[in-house]
Amino acid sequence: LAATALARSGRNSNGSMWPQIHSEHLLQAFPLITTLRTAVLWQKASSIAKPDYVVTVLTADPWIHQPFERYDTVKLPELVKKWSATPNK
Repeated sequence: LAATALARSGRNSNGSMWPQIHSEHLLQAFPLITTLRTAVLWQKASSIAKPDYVVTVLTADPWIHQPFERYDTVKLPELVKKWSATPNK
C-alpha cells in the first residue's frame, strides 16, 4: 500500500502522473511486490489521479491545514530569524 495525505492535481512537477508513476517504479524496483494499491486521506475535486482508497473526497479544492504544519501560524520575523544566514566564525 502506497499512502499519502492528499491527492492534488495528480501530476508532479515534471508532469508525470501520481500514483501511476510511483506504482510502476515500486513494482519494477521490488519484483516481490505483485500488487500495489494507493491510498490518500483527501482527494481534491480537481485531482485526475484516482487512488484505490480515499478517506474523504472533497467537492472543491480547499487549502488543507495539516495538524503538524506549524507554518500556518508562524510570523515573518520568526522565519527571518530562523533562516537568516549567519557568518562563519
